[in-house]
Amino acid sequence: MESLQKVPDYKKEEVLNGEYTENITISGVALNDLMEGSTIRVGEAVIKIMHVGKEKFKENGRPYIVSREGRFGRALKGGKVQTGDSVKVI
Repeated sequence: MESLQKVPDYKKEEVLNGEYTENITISGVALNDLMEGSTIRVGEAVIKIMHVGKEKFKENGRPYIVSREGRFGRALKGGKVQTGDSVKVI
């Protein structure tokens, strides 16, 4: 959610009303704590952040922000993840 603050004003409506492309949307964790190599616990799952953004930016809808700020990870430990679960950098 904090990444949405980086969206330019002329793109905000499109980004907020576009299709969702995320698997998990979180808030309350500093973006600097979610950089490549960091590990987070979401519910029972443990996820290692592999990279930030994509090589080629998308210009429309939700993919606009995901392609620039999305965190892409690999599950190190699977488990149940539910709406409202805490997210902790470990």
